[in-house]
Amino acid sequence: MNKINFIHTHVHSYFSLLDGLSSPADLAKTAAEMGFSGLALTDHGSCAGLLAFQNACKEVNIKPILGCEFYTTADHRNQTKDSNTYHLILLAKNEVGIKNMMHLATHSERYGKYKKPRIDFEMLANSHEGLICSTACSAGELAIKLLNGDEVGADHFVEQYKSLFKDDFYIEIMMHKYHEGSKDQEEREKKLAHLLYDLGKKHSVKVIATNDAHYAKRTDAKYQDVLLAMQTHDHIKNPKRFTFDGDEFYLKPYEEMQTLYAHVPDVLSNTMEIFEKIEAGPLLVKHPDLLPNFNLPAGYKDEASYLKDLVKDGMKSKGLMNIPEYRTRIKFEMDNIIKCGYIKYFLVLWDIISFARRQKIRIGVGRGCFVPGNKVDCKDGVRYIENVKIGDSVLAYDGKHHEVVNTMSYDIDEEIIEIEMEDGRKISCTLDHKIHIKRNKELIWVKASELTEEDDIYDIRVGD
Repeated sequence: MNKINFIHTHVHSYFSLLDGLSSPADLAKTAAEMGFSGLALTDHGSCAGLLAFQNACKEVNIKPILGCEFYTTADHRNQTKDSNTYHLILLAKNEVGIKNMMHLATHSERYGKYKKPRIDFEMLANSHEGLICSTACSAGELAIKLLNGDEVGADHFVEQYKSLFKDDFYIEIMMHKYHEGSKDQEEREKKLAHLLYDLGKKHSVKVIATNDAHYAKRTDAKYQDVLLAMQTHDHIKNPKRFTFDGDEFYLKPYEEMQTLYAHVPDVLSNTMEIFEKIEAGPLLVKHPDLLPNFNLPAGYKDEASYLKDLVKDGMKSKGLMNIPEYRTRIKFEMDNIIKCGYIKYFLVLWDIISFARRQKIRIGVGRGCFVPGNKVDCKDGVRYIENVKIGDSVLAYDGKHHEVVNTMSYDIDEEIIEIEMEDGRKISCTLDHKIHIKRNKELIWVKASELTEEDDIYDIRVGD
C-alpha cells in the first residue's frame, strides 16, 4: 500500500455556519478511513468545533490538528467600509498555541467584529507563540496581492510573516476543477499556485498543498450548495447566485492529491512537517472546578438534590407548585442546569444573595450600562441619567413611560464606547450594552461594539 505522505490542513465543518456541511466526527471518520494519520479543522473565525473534533479524532485514532481560518484586516479597530478583510490559517502546536488561538478568536469577536470577527498583525505579534501560520485560500491577503500584480506588497507580506513565525510560516496553494461556468476561476487558481510556489522558493518559505474541504465526500457537494443558497438568502435555481460551482471541495484521497501535484511532491510532504510539529496528547483539557466549596446541609447526598429542594421551596412559597406549566418549565430548567454542570454555580450565587438579604444588604436585578452624561426622556422633559430620581416617569424601550422605583450607581472599570447619531446626539455606554436597531427592515438588539454606520438606532418617541 502506498505510504501516505500528506495530511489535510484546510478543512471546514458545519461550525463554519451555512458554509461547511459535515460534522467534525464525519470528517475525522472519513480521514481515518482514507488512511490519513492526522487531520486539521479550520472553521471560519470560530473554534467552536474543536473540542468535538478532538474527541472524534481520538475515537478513530488519528492526530487532531486544532486550527481556525481567521479573518484579518489592517486594523481591527477600523469598522468602516474601507476596511478590507482577508483569510489566514492558524494551527495550534501546543498548549500555549491553543490558548493564544482561543484568545485571538475571542478578541476578534469582542473587539474586531465588523461583519466578520477580525484580527490584525498587531494582535498576531502579541499572541503568535505556539502557532503555525499558512496563507489560506485565494481570499488570503498574499493571494490577492499577487493576483493584483502587487509583487512588492507580496514580498513585504512574506518577509513580515516569516519574521514573526519563523519556520512555522507556510505558503499555501490549492487547485480545484470547476464546472463550465467557472473555468476562469480554475485558471486563476492554477496561475496563483505557480506564483505562490515561486514566491516560496524566492523567500525560502516552504509551500504546502491543501484542498479547501467544506464537506467530507464528493457526493456531499450538492447539499453544501443548498447551505450556500441559505447563507446568501438566494434561490437554489438562480443561475447568478453565489456558488462554488464545483464538486471538488472535499477530503481528497492521497492518490488524487498525488496526481494533482506529481510535479512538486514536496508540497504534499511538507504537510507532514506540520503533523510532526503538533504536540501529542489532547490540547483541549478540562480544567478543575474553580468555584468555591459549597457545604451541603446534613442529610443531602449531593448538590443536585439540595438545589431541587430549594427550588421546590421557592415554588411552594410563590404558589406555583401545582400549576402544570410551571412544573414543566422548572423540570426543563433543572435538567439543563444539571446537564451543563451549573449546579454549584447556582448554589453559590443563591448563598451570596441569601446572606445579603439576611444582612439587609441591598441587591439589584442586575447592573446597568449607561454612564453619566447620557440623556433620558422623562415625562416632564429630558434629563441626564444621573439626575433621574425615584418616582420620575421615564420613557422605556416599549415606547411607554414607566415609574422609576429604584436607582443604583457603581464604578465603571471597563472600556466605554461613544455612539454619535446623524443628528449630532451622542450616547456613551459599555461595549456589551444592547442597542435596539433597525437592520434589514427588522428590529433587533445588538451589542454597542457590533454597530455599523449602516445601522439605524430605533429612536422611540411617545406615540410611536
